[in-house]
Order: sequence, then structure tokens, then C-alpha cells
Amino acid sequence: MEISVLSEFVELAKSCNFQITADDMALTQSTLSKHIHKLEEELGVSLFDRTTRSVTLNAYGEQYLIYARQICEIHEQSLATLDSMKRGKKYIVNIGFMDKHGMYGIVEAISQFSRLHPEIKVNIIEREGHDLKGMLDAGKADVIFYAEKVNPREYHVARFTTDRLVAVVPSGHALAEMDATTLQELAKESLIEHKTVLEMRLMAEACKEEKVSLDYVTSIYHASTIMKMIREGIGVSIMSRGCAMENASADMVVVPIVPSITFDINALSNRGQSMSSSADVFIRYIRDYYGKEVHSK
Repeated sequence: MEISVLSEFVELAKSCNFQITADDMALTQSTLSKHIHKLEEELGVSLFDRTTRSVTLNAYGEQYLIYARQICEIHEQSLATLDSMKRGKKYIVNIGFMDKHGMYGIVEAISQFSRLHPEIKVNIIEREGHDLKGMLDAGKADVIFYAEKVNPREYHVARFTTDRLVAVVPSGHALAEMDATTLQELAKESLIEHKTVLEMRLMAEACKEEKVSLDYVTSIYHASTIMKMIREGIGVSIMSRGCAMENASADMVVVPIVPSITFDINALSNRGQSMSSSADVFIRYIRDYYGKEVHSK
């Protein structure tokens, strides 16, 4: 069997959609179907359960996927190693992220990647969001972790993790006893705005959707300062759950907001530039271990 066909199987197992996978891999749907059918013939089992409406990975497919991923990973690593030997130096991948996103396990993910791929040297770049995107567009970064929305037609987008906005209140507050709260309930509170571009945009969109107007008494950038103000009874706040859990103390309660206001932290590379093989290996690593690719439409 060919490595390329195994790669097609791994990608199809993620989307369970022949057309999407064929488009992403620059194949026709019929070619992809023939390749998967040939693979199944070689293995002597069907890997997918197919109906006229859906394609689902079956028990054979789930088991085989474990090994197919490993084979593809080892193949990518072997090519990178041989190439680095020919060049006489290590491959390099320049990865950027915002300092505050370190709470989501990005550092640990990069560390694991380095252990899996010792042939690739990782350079870490720490910048603010708009600077990171500019570096990616200019080719000064190969991959960045980014939370704002981008066009999947312009960027390879691999979801790393998802977070949500929550309310942070003192432990004695009435909302502290609630399993969840709403924007309508929070509209009755004196709010300390977390002054970050992403969270402010998400709140503006959610308030417009819910037709709610919130009462902000002040706008503060640093979460640690917000926590002190909550403790002093100045108000309550809304921020990402990751940030809240990182900064809240035992005398505060994190309360979910419903309907959920969520956002993704994604790994991005630029579709408009030739992706280095090391960046491609990193994006594949993020997709395989943490999330899935966001497809262009």
C-alpha cells in the first residue's frame, strides 16, 4: 500500500466526508473513493460504514487509524530527517503565540512536538495578536496560535482548543449559587470589562444577539487587577474561562454563561505561501493530537 493512500485515509477519518477530503487533498472524489476501496481490499475489511447519507468510521477503521497515523507520522519524520541530513542542519519552525495563551497548554504542546520530532528546531516568538498575524503574513513566522476569526481560504486552520466566556463573582454573591447565569442577569450588575480585543468583540456580538445592554463601571486590561477589584466589591466581570481559572482565588466563583459564548484557539499557517515541511509537520501534529482542520468553503 502507498503512504499517500494512508494519508488520504487518515484525513477522511477526520471529516468522514469524501468531497471535503478530496478537495483538501487536490483529488477528485472518484479517485479518493477508488484509493480507499483498494486499501480496504488489501486489508480484507471495510474501514467505513457507508449509507446514501453518511460515512462513518467503523470498529475496523478506528483500530486501523491508530497505526495509520503512526505510519504517516514516522514517514514525515523520516523525510524531514533525511532532508536535514542533506542540508547539514536541523529543520526550523518558527512558532508564535500570545503570552496569555500559554494557559491553554501551548507550551506543553510545543514541548511534546519537540520530543516527537528532535530533527526540527523550534523557535518560539511571543507577540501580541495583531503583531503575530503580521509576522505570519510577512513570512517571519511559520505557524501562529491565534484566537480571532480568519478566512480558511487564506490560512490553514487547525483547531487547538476551545474556550468560553464566564462570569467571575465573589463567593458571597447571589450568582455564586447559580449553576449558570445569563447576559440578562448580568445586565443588572456593575461590570468590570476585561479590556481585550477578542473578549470585547465577543461580548458586543453576544449583547447584540441577545438585545442586552451591559453596565460597565470601568475597563481594565490586567486580569489580576480585575480580581482585586472584584474582591473589593467594585463589581463583577466577564472573561475567558482560561483566564478566570488562571487568576481567580478561592474567594471567587466562576459561573458559566448561557447561551455559551465560545471561541477557538487555532494554529494558523499561510495558504498564500509555500509551507515549509517542518510547518506542515507541526500543523499535522496539532490536527492529529488536539483538534481538526477548519475547512474552507
